[in-house]
Amino acid sequence: MAVSVRADGYVSRSANFRPGDAVPDEYTFALEKGSTIGGYVHDQAGKPIGDVQLTIFVTLAVEPKLTDRDRLNTSIITQTDASGHWACNEVPSNPSMIRLRLVHPEYISCDYWTQSYPTEGPSGQKIQPIAMIELRAGKAVMVMQYGFLVMGIVNDENGKALAGAAVSEIERGQALSTVSTGLDGRFAFTASRLGEMVLRAQAKGFAAEARTIQVVARMPDIEFRLAKGQIVRGSVVDDKGNPVVGADIRAEPSNLFEDLIVPWQAKTDSTGRFLWDSAPARALGYFVSAAGFKPSGSLVLEPSEDHEIRLHRLSVMRVSGKVVDAETNMPIEDFKVVASPDWSVFPAAAEGKNGEFTLSLDERYPKYNIRAEAAGYRPDTQSVEFKEGDWKLEFSLGRGTGPSGIVKLPGGEPVAGASVYLCGASKPGAAAATMTGIKSVRGGSGSSQFFAASTTDEAGRFSFAPMPEAQEVIATHEKGYAAVKVEDLTSSETVTLQPWGRVEGTLRIGSKSGADQPVRLWTLVAADRLPRLNVSLSVQTDAEGKFVFQTVPAGEYHISWAQTGANETQSANATIQAGQTVAVKLGGMGRPVVGNVLVAGADSPIDWKRASSSIELKVPTLHQPSQQDRQAYSAWLQTEDGKSWSRSRRTYFFVVAADGSFRVEDIPAGTYVLKIGVMVGSLDARRYAEFTKEFVVPEMPGGRSDTPLDLGTVTLQIAGKQGEYQRGT
Repeated sequence: MAVSVRADGYVSRSANFRPGDAVPDEYTFALEKGSTIGGYVHDQAGKPIGDVQLTIFVTLAVEPKLTDRDRLNTSIITQTDASGHWACNEVPSNPSMIRLRLVHPEYISCDYWTQSYPTEGPSGQKIQPIAMIELRAGKAVMVMQYGFLVMGIVNDENGKALAGAAVSEIERGQALSTVSTGLDGRFAFTASRLGEMVLRAQAKGFAAEARTIQVVARMPDIEFRLAKGQIVRGSVVDDKGNPVVGADIRAEPSNLFEDLIVPWQAKTDSTGRFLWDSAPARALGYFVSAAGFKPSGSLVLEPSEDHEIRLHRLSVMRVSGKVVDAETNMPIEDFKVVASPDWSVFPAAAEGKNGEFTLSLDERYPKYNIRAEAAGYRPDTQSVEFKEGDWKLEFSLGRGTGPSGIVKLPGGEPVAGASVYLCGASKPGAAAATMTGIKSVRGGSGSSQFFAASTTDEAGRFSFAPMPEAQEVIATHEKGYAAVKVEDLTSSETVTLQPWGRVEGTLRIGSKSGADQPVRLWTLVAADRLPRLNVSLSVQTDAEGKFVFQTVPAGEYHISWAQTGANETQSANATIQAGQTVAVKLGGMGRPVVGNVLVAGADSPIDWKRASSSIELKVPTLHQPSQQDRQAYSAWLQTEDGKSWSRSRRTYFFVVAADGSFRVEDIPAGTYVLKIGVMVGSLDARRYAEFTKEFVVPEMPGGRSDTPLDLGTVTLQIAGKQGEYQRGT
């Protein structure tokens, strides 16, 4: 159960209670004052657009700990007025990044980010940069492009118009936009792009239909004829056959590659029964869950049958006890107790008062780690095996402080206002922290990570609460950075900043400057020893294709550019020393490689946007562990062979055009492997075809030529069963 609260001018919050948690009669939300951002939305001609829905996604510089039940809501929805203006005063005060998604029925949906990325947005929207300073000043201007009109009608099997039917654009099973038909059954909406699109029409009492269309300018009307829906009915009962009231049941995709995920879900009624009258005339997968029960897993249910679904009721273990001061043996007034099998899932939690607590756990996990935490004390953890009934525990917490120190410059001057981050993990080998900006350091991926942040005072001092999992301290400031092991702070409290390195570069695409393009820099091989800090930075090239990374820690990095819709296209490696400036060049050498792709025997249009297409430099084969063995593979990457292999790799990803043609700029002389893979076939019979070919780019005078190397026509043959791979040559 989740409880949320929202107030104008404040950051909204929510509290999450798991099944079995003790829900208090009263719960207090402490709301922090929100900061304000705003701006305007215009069309290509500069005219304001009203009624644009803006969804604001905020990435925090300091993520809330997963052990906290009470957390900030970082997704906010607002819209523009008639003058195209919008403002939101509920944004957290410490965002490291903001993404804004703009949606309007007459315009192409788009995303604006305060950081640049070399790929498309989550649903194929074009990513465009926006300055954080402009958002905070309320002057940010975002532009939406006119879309392409798609119109049609939804009828039943007899040609009768269906009013109120929903027509959606579908991508990867998700609806990008949806409109409703009028009384005459007609619909119209704006497509985000030309080319292939999947549309789905659905209406109550009728089976949904999905169809792949080609969007073109001034395209003809589309007609859907929906068949009468089939009935799926049944009941959900417990182990003893008693009805389970309020159980959730939802339709699941029937196979891995199906785009048509039927959007139906419901709750069982007061007798434990459910009914769906708009099911397709085939079996589908279903998933059933209810509070206090083990979920059903995937169930395949046929229509026109009465199904009984039996759920296993989870046993409950009630853990209660005391938390006392280790020195005085007196109860600790305020504390928290959290429980999780391995900190990789959202833990159960309870607030304790006057030394007493009660916590409810269920049998979905055979073992729990239970930790007591209190301000000014070192946490204490105990492990218990699940056993139905009541358990009594007692925690004795010793007083203590967490890591602390002073941030200084190399000359010994204290640094006020430095950002200091404390990172650690409950599991060995967990991912290192990542820096995405001078004041943006995040804990490693995975909820086994522990993370906290602070700011130095006028004397350069910082301190943290006790954290047993703490491993390293990272400090950043405009004057430099530092990364030290927590254990080193016991011998010296000084954290000395090292000067930032700097990267200057140019991007060329063929014979032209790569103007206004995203460029990324990230750590080439992640460190395997503490202190560890991965770096992932993004910038935009200027009108002449120049780019600069101003604040780069010392290390070895991979720098790349990617054309829209692909992964990296041009790349280079660079080793940076503290205080050093390094120059790099992306593109501008080599020659274009072109070709065409055909799929023999395809019975439906090919969605080339989903193809995996690359040209990879052939490098000497080395004996290396399988990437499936992550521990061995990561260890191998730290060896000289592993690092040499990482440095030598060059991969040029590209996008095949709608007509099957491709062109990849700036491929230097060498031996390469062309790889193209694509899913083909109808929605319920997808097959995968893969093509691999080795070729050579010959040497060129001066290392540069504008004459393309034509690989000719590449033909993929479709064979094998649904979901199997077939290699073409």
